[in-house]
Amino acid sequence: MRSPKIIFHNNAQFASCPNCKSQGSLRRSKSHNNWEQFVTKFTFFRYYRCRECGWRGTKSNYTLTSVSFKNLITYFIIAAVAGYLVKFILTNFIIK
Repeated sequence: MRSPKIIFHNNAQFASCPNCKSQGSLRRSKSHNNWEQFVTKFTFFRYYRCRECGWRGTKSNYTLTSVSFKNLITYFIIAAVAGYLVKFILTNFIIK
C-alpha cells in the first residue's frame, strides 16, 4: 500500500489571483529587497505578480490537505511517544 503524501506541490502560476480572481494570470516576480530574498530562500512562499490587475504578493507552492494534516499530527504524536519511551528507559534502567 502506498503511503499518502503529506505535502502536495502545485504550480502557483496556474492559480487564481487573490485580488481579481483571474485564472492563470500570475507570473513570478523578482525579490526587491533583503527581506523578500529571505522569504524566497527560506520559506515555501514565492513572490508573484498578476498580469491583469497588477497585484503583487506571496503565494505558496505547497499545499496541506486535511488528510495530510491528520497524518502530520499522527507522526508528531508517534515521535513524542517514542521520545518519552526512550527517556523513560534510559532514566529507569540504564542510567542510575
